[in-house]
Order: sequence, then C-alpha cells, then structure tokens
Amino acid sequence: MQIPIPAQCVERSWTTWCAAFSDAYLNAGQLMMTRSGSSIKRPEDFVGKRVGAGTGTEGDTILRDLARSMPRINVHVEYETSAEALAALARGELDVVIADAVAALSAQFQYPHLEVAQALSFDPYVLAVPAEAYQLAAEVNQALSEMRDDGYFDRANRKWFRPQ
Repeated sequence: MQIPIPAQCVERSWTTWCAAFSDAYLNAGQLMMTRSGSSIKRPEDFVGKRVGAGTGTEGDTILRDLARSMPRINVHVEYETSAEALAALARGELDVVIADAVAALSAQFQYPHLEVAQALSFDPYVLAVPAEAYQLAAEVNQALSEMRDDGYFDRANRKWFRPQ
C-alpha cells in the first residue's frame, strides 16, 4: 500500500528530529467483522443489529459515535477485549464487531467463518528514517515493495496473526 506520508518533526526541549516515513506495511486500523454470508457490509447496515467492541478500544469509540447518529443500533461493549467480542461474534451472540486489524486477523485464524466486511479506519505501520536520508527512504520502500511482491507479508500474517 503506497500512501504518501509527509515528513514530520518532533520537538523536545533538548532536540528536534525530523523524519520521513516509509510506505505502510500494515494497516492496523479498525475493521468491521461479520460471520461469512452476513448481509452487513457497511455501518448503515447496523440498524437493528447487535454490534460489539472491546470496552475502551477505538472500536468502542467508533461504535458509540455511530450509535449517536443511528440510535437503533443494539450496542454491546461489555467485552473486556476485542478478542472477547470477536469470540461472541463467532458464537452468534453478536452480528458485527468493530476491532483493530491485529485482533481481527488473529480471530480469523481461530474462527475461519469470520470475515472482514469493511475497513473503517487507516492506521498505518511505517518505518521512520531521518528526513534528509532520501536515498535510505527510497531503498526502504523498494525493499518493502519487494517483500510485498514476494508474499512475505502474507506469510508473516499467517504465521503471527493466529491464536497461540
């Protein structure tokens, strides 16, 4: 995924450090998870549905914001973690869960009948390099591109985003 992320500077009392950022190698944003075959494909489909998220997560915040504009959503945020909410989805206790990509991808290995209905946010994982190191930034992006083309990230996802 190549989305330009501009260089940014961080100022501290003792120094200023400017960085450029690589292309994203993982989107850790919030995802809508449903059971396979669900008719729920977008937030507008939440009306009258049981929608869950882990308490205090970004998914919880998104869900509560959506519920303010769509009061007929049946909100369930009694789950301590996204993993607990996803397990409830797998058991059929919920119709949809909003969870971060890491929790969602992990849940798909444990519960193969779960699927991503839609991405709700983009939270990129990137590498930072000194802003003036433009050649290094280009080489990092080239390496990430080669890794993506080679299927490395798909293999890593299968290895690491599965239940222990």
